[in-house]
Amino acid sequence: MKSLKLVQLAVVVCVALFISIDMPALVENYQGDGNRLNISLVQKGDVIIMKGCKKMADLIGGLFPGYWHHAAIAESAGYYGTMIEAWTNGVRRLDTRSTLTVDEATIERVNTSSTVKNNAVNFAIGKIGKAYDYGWLLWPGTKSTSGSNWYCSELVWAGYKVNGVDIDANPGYHWLFWNNVAPGELADDGNTYQITRSN
Repeated sequence: MKSLKLVQLAVVVCVALFISIDMPALVENYQGDGNRLNISLVQKGDVIIMKGCKKMADLIGGLFPGYWHHAAIAESAGYYGTMIEAWTNGVRRLDTRSTLTVDEATIERVNTSSTVKNNAVNFAIGKIGKAYDYGWLLWPGTKSTSGSNWYCSELVWAGYKVNGVDIDANPGYHWLFWNNVAPGELADDGNTYQITRSN
């Protein structure tokens, strides 16, 4: 148990040192190999889940079990929309077209009312500028609806959870995910369904 905590601490220190380097790749858009996701299908409140950002999300997200590494919530609909995400430099707004530069992505829709979707988006908007939550790297995890720091899938999950819809496929403690929510759990939950997936 003690050695596990030391390993986790070492990972957090290495990640913190890595992100402290001024890297242009961390500034705006992702830098994957590209995909053909039909982002014109995006609606407000959709969950956009990604793999292959070729940035910190792959390094950090790769520590989460599962196929997907990153998640965001659509702030507005369509090809020229925006999304809110928790990134290594904090919660920010980003052009949805950035999703086209990752290796692979999926659009998941939450099976709930437009009021709940609007409230979930407003929750995420209210967190813009908040710091990234590295606490999920440490056992037992930090999934919360009221934190001051956020990791990507936690931000999306919390926006819906505070509005009565739990989109975590493994709520509570899970031996694989601890007290966290991984991007893939958002896609696997019974309250979400796939709209489209890239090549």
